[in-house]
Formats: sequence, structure tokens, C-alpha cells
Amino acid sequence: MEDLEVQVPQSIAEAEDLVKRLYQPGPPSLTHRLQEELQKLQQSTEGWRLADILLGSDDNNVRFFGALTFYVKVNSAWESLTEDDASFLLDRLITWFITSVSRDDPGSVVRKLCSTLALLFLRCADAWTDYCLSHLIGCLHGEKIVSTDSLPHSPSASDTLPRLSHQQLLAALYFATSLAEERQKLPRNPQNDFQRSLAVALLLTPLKMVIHKRKFEQKVSFVSRYVKSLLQLRYLLIRQAWAYYAQIRYNDATCIGDITQVTRALLECVACNDTAGETLAELLHHCITVFGPPELHAISALIRGIWGQQRLNDCESLFLDRKGIIFCDVLQGYAAAHQLHLVQTLGSDTTDEIMRMVHFVIRRLDHYETATETYDYALDYWNNFADHAEHCTFDTSGNHPWLPAARNHLLQAAGEWMPKIRYPPQDEFDEWDAETRTSFDGLRNDFGVFLQKLPATVGPRLLQEIVGLTLASLQDRAWLDIEANLFCLGTLSATLTGDYIGDVTLTQLFSSELFTAVYTAGVPRMTRLAAIDTIARFSGSFLSRHPHLLQAAVNYLSPGLSYTALVDEAASAMHTLCISCREPLVLAFDYLVEVCARFSRGPTATERSKALLLGAAAAITQALPTDASKDEAISRLVTLIEIDVAKAREMSAAGNLKECHIASTSVLQGLYSMASASRAPEDAIIGLVEDKSYSNYWHNGGGIALQRRIGDCLNVIMSLLPEQSGIAEEVFSVLRCGFAERVPGPFVLPSAFTVQTFLRIPLTHPSLAQILAVVGEFVSARAKDYNPFPSFAEEGHKIILRIVEIFRRLEVPGSDPEVAQNSIDVLDHLAEYDARFLTEEDHEDIWFVVDFTIAAIRGPAVPPKRSAAKLWTTLIGFTPPPLHAESIQRRKIFLDNVGEALCAALVYNYAGNAARDDLDWLSEPLKKLVGTHPKTNEWLSKALRAPDFPVPAVDDVAKDGFVQHAHIMSNTKQVVYLFWSKCKDKQMVQVPH
Repeated sequence: MEDLEVQVPQSIAEAEDLVKRLYQPGPPSLTHRLQEELQKLQQSTEGWRLADILLGSDDNNVRFFGALTFYVKVNSAWESLTEDDASFLLDRLITWFITSVSRDDPGSVVRKLCSTLALLFLRCADAWTDYCLSHLIGCLHGEKIVSTDSLPHSPSASDTLPRLSHQQLLAALYFATSLAEERQKLPRNPQNDFQRSLAVALLLTPLKMVIHKRKFEQKVSFVSRYVKSLLQLRYLLIRQAWAYYAQIRYNDATCIGDITQVTRALLECVACNDTAGETLAELLHHCITVFGPPELHAISALIRGIWGQQRLNDCESLFLDRKGIIFCDVLQGYAAAHQLHLVQTLGSDTTDEIMRMVHFVIRRLDHYETATETYDYALDYWNNFADHAEHCTFDTSGNHPWLPAARNHLLQAAGEWMPKIRYPPQDEFDEWDAETRTSFDGLRNDFGVFLQKLPATVGPRLLQEIVGLTLASLQDRAWLDIEANLFCLGTLSATLTGDYIGDVTLTQLFSSELFTAVYTAGVPRMTRLAAIDTIARFSGSFLSRHPHLLQAAVNYLSPGLSYTALVDEAASAMHTLCISCREPLVLAFDYLVEVCARFSRGPTATERSKALLLGAAAAITQALPTDASKDEAISRLVTLIEIDVAKAREMSAAGNLKECHIASTSVLQGLYSMASASRAPEDAIIGLVEDKSYSNYWHNGGGIALQRRIGDCLNVIMSLLPEQSGIAEEVFSVLRCGFAERVPGPFVLPSAFTVQTFLRIPLTHPSLAQILAVVGEFVSARAKDYNPFPSFAEEGHKIILRIVEIFRRLEVPGSDPEVAQNSIDVLDHLAEYDARFLTEEDHEDIWFVVDFTIAAIRGPAVPPKRSAAKLWTTLIGFTPPPLHAESIQRRKIFLDNVGEALCAALVYNYAGNAARDDLDWLSEPLKKLVGTHPKTNEWLSKALRAPDFPVPAVDDVAKDGFVQHAHIMSNTKQVVYLFWSKCKDKQMVQVPH
């Protein structure tokens, strides 16, 4: 256990010991604690000194950590350095850089120092700008720090480069590459970036010449490192200086010409240098613009020549080695760069030879985990190919004689790719790490996107081919092939057009033994899941149009409920199927209720799966012809819910709160699933004449009993677990389903029940803010014209009184901004329904609401400020019915009493105390007030001339102008913004420098 202890280091020596322990094998918990302590040291003020001392260690790992610490400090503590500190730090880093290169430190140490120097260079605004690489080259050559003042009198970098040792030259390349890499991590500054990139780019040609000369003197492996580094640098600089900032044109033709020369030199190295091949592929995929027709022609000749044929022969092996992968990447890169030409010349000998190679590469690709980038390159090419073919398919303005050949190539490619997205055997899949698995799933999804592009171009042939392959694999019991084929089929579900040929093909699949055979022993779980997913995906696009297949589909899914590994997916598919096919499945309702009852008592049932099955059955009830039949059907499902309610009661009485919570959650999830699934479809036609009969049944007729049972379930669960935040939220989620209904129904509970449930929520409840948001939705839905409830006055007053209690507990809006905001929003929804709830009451609670909401406008918390502004906009803008003279008079009295305080709060914000984004909200109450009340100018003037006006420097002329413009100009927002800007400027003047 002592080895797992991590003591806080009291000296540099102890810190060095911690670093050594970090790089030694050990349990993850120890590594985590070591990292925490060392990170604290890095972030401390002693971090600079620690980094400097650790770089002098004899241990390579310790030296790397020292370089890393310098990098961390420059990133995190740069702002704390003075100009002298930065100059001293630069000298120390260059000294360690020279030392590290001369003692042949590992590349990781040198590269981390390069990254730190590059970061320091980019942080410097004026120093070391135009000569950083030249300066480092001079320091490396002299093996000491060279004064920047002496650089103009020293040999040029072009003259010094040939004298550098191999290690020094490689270090210079490391730095130049790091410079471009670090720049991409910082915010853009086009002008400085361009100048600094040019400072490095000026040395590219001499670097290239030095390396080109040395490649005949050194071993190929050594040259490879230089060629790769140089070309990586080229690519990064081009991407940074030209692609990102192409609008700054400086010697553009010269630069591109220089790059082209490097590309041609690179082609000469490809045949004998694998790294050159890798770099060529990288340029082809990421920097196509540097290749002109001569270069592309040369690459085509290279691919079709001796080098390409030899590599193609190497690809005959079952496993692609490095050379084979390089060839594949170069081939795919060339095909991508020259794609338009290749597509439009299909049928020519040269193009057909290239396309044969491209297809051959797909067939030879194997072992995804060793060639992920090659897979990505290949699929990108075919995605672009499909895009172009699809565009030309719908282009009636031109002649495209190559389209038939393109269709054949696309179908061939799809067939060649399908085995590549097949999962490997389980023992091989288990060896993949998480990153490889995630990447492979991404490849499958990308291939699915490719397939979705094909139906418009190739027609039903693709669907026929996939179904044919699936049925053939079924005969061979090739389960992993079936899974891959079903995945491909699922991606096409959204593209079906309902054509006869496609329906015939799919009928063959859904009439086969596939969906029963997948439950036989030895079938992989992923294949079973794919079969279940296929039913779900084709529910709406195919099965809904073929009722004779629906009962079989339900029967296919039922066995999946018996498998723990499949139960949630099978229940989800059943839910999707029933929602998509409500009417055709009415006859299956009794069977589904039986399945729900049997399954809920089974060992594989989960809360989610039980809820999904209840929702599946409830969805069918929406297709029943009468309210009475819906009532009877839903009642049977509620009976199943009540079993769990009784279980929750029993567990609560026994003191088993865990099981009580599980049963309660099951009840609420089941009710929510039923409520949401049984909602009227969005496209349902609602007859206004029938609204009254609906209302009578569910609120004054036979439906009351069912609604009471549902309400009792909610009440019982609330009483068993009153303090559980999740329980209360789920109860209101069930109620929300009723708010969203467009017609009365079993889950559209009386408004009195919702209000009473809200009143039961304690003021200290942890989910009060979320519940208030639902109450706001409830009030808003209540205001809709089609809502069938009777008068809402009593419930509205109860809500207001509860909101007042919340306000009194908060005392100020800023004590809990979210609760304050949502509470004010509830009042706003009430005011939208009828502002007389607030404007015609003259008692203490209403005036507390007035004071609280005005305080919210004046307060610093943004959410309640905006909500309060919205509330007052609604209150001021509400117009009582014309015949209600008494209401009109009461509204006037209300505004007379609150107008002065409201204007004072608004003016406080207009005087520079609100954020710019808040002005749009805060200007609306003023706009309404100016147009409705004659005393507005008086109130504004009084607030502007009050002793506590926040900006005394604003003169009376500006104040009077604001009042005048607010009254006569229609654009109140602009008037408020101009006054706010003037106050902000005056505030800046008042602040001492």
C-alpha cells in the first residue's frame, strides 16, 4: 500500500521522483494521483523553476516532463510575464533547445521544446517576428545563443543550412512544423499570420535544396524523415497562409510554382521511398490545388506503370502491408483529385484501367483496424462519385452519355463495400479498442449515407440486390453477412417511394423465415437486433401499406421480449410499429394487451420496455371509432398500471423505499408512454361541431371514471414519494401530454386536478423550477380557443396565490433566478389569457407581485429581468372588452399606481445598467406604455431627474431628447439603444484611468 501513496513533494528532488514514478508501470489510481500532484506543481508559481531544473536531469522522461511544463506555463501564465521575463525565458528555451539537440535527446523532448518555442514566438507581438527560424538555425550552427542584433551581420540562413548536422537540420524542421501546428490552435490574425508564415516560407527553398542534395549521401530511412517533415511543413504552411487567408495575395504565382517543383521532386522519390508515397497521398487528399494537369498526368503514369503494377500485385495478399496501403492511398487520392475527368471519360482505356484498380482496392481492403484512413479515403471518393452522378441524373439540360456506366460502377462499388462493413467474428472484435470500434461504426454510418444517394441514380436494382444477398445469406446461415445486409437495407428505408417493384422485393423479405430464424441458437445478438430494427424502420414506409404482413411482424417481435439482451429494442420496435400502423392493427389490440400482461410479470421486463409496450397498445386505441371504445381499451391498460401502484404501496408500507421507487417510476413511465402514444395525430381533421360531444364524454360523461383512475394513480405515487424530485417531474410530464392534446381525451385531465397537484409541491422542492415551467405550459394551453374546460377563474387565482408564496420565500429575484423567471412566466401566461387576473385585484398579494416583478427588472439577474419585462409588456398591452367599462377604468387605475415605479426601473436599465442584448426586451414595455398612458412622459422625466439617476454626467438636453423621441418615434428600440449608448460612454468617462 505504501507504493500507492503520493506525498506532496517538498523539494525538486522529490518532484523528480514523482515524475519517474509517473512513467513506471502502476495501477491507474496511482497514475491519476501522480498526475494530479504534478499538475499542481506545473500550475504553481514554482513551475518555471521546476521546468528549468528538470530539463537538466539525466532521465529522458524527466527531461520531457520539464519541456512539457514549460509548454503548460507559456499557455497558462503568459499574461503574467513582463517583457524582460519573456526575453529571459526565450534565451533559456533556446539554450535548452541547443543542449537537447547536441546531446541527442529523444525526439519527444526536442519536439516539445519546439512546440514551446513556437508558442512563445506566436505570443510575442513585436519581438522575434521575421527571423525566428533564421535565428534558431544560427543558434544551432553556433551551438550558442546568437544575439538578434548580430543577425544582419551573420551568414544568412541559406548559407548556414548546409553546415548543420543531421540532428540540427531535423530540429529546424521540427520547429517549422510546430510553428504551423501551434498557430492553428490560436485565434486568427490574418495579417500577422501571413507575415510570419512568409518568414518561414522564405527558407523552404534552401531547406529543400539541402535535403535534396543529402538524399544521395545518406541512408534512405534517414532521408525519409526529412522528406516527410519537409512536406508536412509545406502542407501546413500552404493550408495556413494560402487556404485560410487566400484574400491576401502576395507573390501567389511564385509560391504555387515553388510548391509544384517540390511535388515533381516528390514524384521522383515515390518509387524508392515509402515516406514520399505517404506524403504524396496526403497532399492529394488535402491540397489538391497544387496539382496541375502535368502533375496529374505524371501521377496517372506512375500508377499505371511499373510501380503501380508492382504495388497492385502486392495487394493480392490477404493483408495489406504498408506498401499496399500507400499505393491504395495514392490511387484514391489521384482518383479524388481527378474525379470529374474520370467520371466523364468512363469507357476510355486509361480511365477504365484506373477504375479497375479502384474497384480492386475496395475488394482487397481488409482488417479495418490497421487501415482506417485508407477506408475513409476510399469511401469519400465513392460518396463524391455518387453525388456527381445523382446531380447529373436530375440535370435535364445536358447530355451525359457516361451515366449508364456510372450506374454500373456505383452498383459494383456498393456490392464490394458491403462485406467491408460486416462486423468481424466476436473473438476478433473483442480485441479492438474503443476508438477502433467507434471509428468502424462511423464508417458504417458513412457507407449508409453513400447508399442513400444511390436509389435516385440506380433505381430499384440496389434494393433487389441487397434483399437477394440477404436471402442467399439466410440459406447459408451467414449471420454476420445478414446483419450487414440488414444494416444496408435499413439505411434505404427513408428513400422508398412506394413503387411496385420495391414492394414486391420487400414482400419477399418479410415473408421469408428470416425473422423467426434469428431466434434460433447461435445467432449473434447484433443480427437479432438488426432484424428487429428492420421491422421498426419499415413500419411506416412499407408495412403500413401492407396490412396482411402486420400480424406476422407483431409475432416476429414478441419472442424478442423474452431475451434480456433484446427486450428494450424489441419493445421499442413494437412501439414504432403500432404508432405507424394504428388502424390496421386494431384487431391485434387484444393480443397486445395479453402480451403486456404476461410480459410485465416476466423476468426480462424493464421499466422502459414495459412503458414502451403500454404505449404501443395505447397508440392503437387512437384508431378506435368512438370515445366509449377508447375508454374501454385504455381502462384495460390502466388496470395493468394499477398493479404497479399497489406494489408501490406495499413496498412503501414495508419500508422498502428502493422497490417503492422502482414501482413508482414504472407507473409514471407507463402512464407517460400511454399518454404520448394515444395523442391525436397531428394531421387529424378536427370538426368544430363535434367538440361539444367530445367535451361532454370526457368531462361530463362516461370518461370521468377513467380520468379519475388516472388521477388517483398520480396522487398515490406523489403521496408515497413526496420529496423525490424525479417523481414530481414525471408526474408533470404525464400531465403535460394532456396540455398538448388538440381534442379532449382520457389524459386531458381537468384543470382543477393539475392546479391541485401544483399546490402540493413544496416551496423547497428541488425541481420547483422545472415544475413551474410545466405549469406555464398548462396555463398557455388553457388559453387556446379550442380548449373545452369551463371557466378558469378559480384555478387562476389559486396559481397566483401560490406564485406569491414563492416570491415571498425568494424575497429577491436574484436568490434563485431560474425559479423567479419561471414563476414570472406563469404570471405572463395568465396575463395573456386574461390580464384582469392581476390588474383588477386590489389586495396585498397583487401589489407584492408588482413590487417583485419591478425589482426583477431593476435587478442584475438576466432571466427574471427579461421575463418581468415580457410580463409588463403583456399587462400594459392588454385591452379589456369594449363593453366592460368598469374593467377599463380599473386598468387605468392600476397603471396610474404602478407607472412611476415601472418607468424608474426601466430608466435605470436604459442608463447603461443593462446588457446590450437585454434592451430588446426592456424597450417593449416602454413602447406599450407610451402608446397607452398619457402620464408616461411625466414618469420618464421624473425618473431621469431623480437624485439617484445612475449617470449624472448625462445632461438635461439628452434626457429631454430621449423622452421626446420615445413619444414620437415608432422605433422605440433604436431610441432606447441610442440613449443607452450615450450613458455607457459617460460611464466610461467617469471611471478613473
